[in-house]
Amino acid sequence: MWDALKQAIGGATGMPPAALHVYVAIAIFVVALILFRRAGLAVLIVFALQLLNEALDAFGDMRSGVGFKLNEAVIDTAITMATAAVLWALTAFADAVRPGR
Repeated sequence: MWDALKQAIGGATGMPPAALHVYVAIAIFVVALILFRRAGLAVLIVFALQLLNEALDAFGDMRSGVGFKLNEAVIDTAITMATAAVLWALTAFADAVRPGR
């Protein structure tokens, strides 16, 4: 079910899975930053949801008999967390150069 949903989103947007990881990481980071006002917490939320995504992928792969694809999981997590790290750095930079601070 989870894989079918991700494939439907990819098919509807025409984006490859790696691009979806980037855009979803940005969306999650921004929403978490708005809700909690803490960039570090936003990164942790992105990480937690990425781990959940990979766990659901692994469960689906094992259930269908494909087996867990560790290499893909590591690449997906690296792409997602690199995006979150860049956003975290940008928020830190913006805070540092903001007038009145």
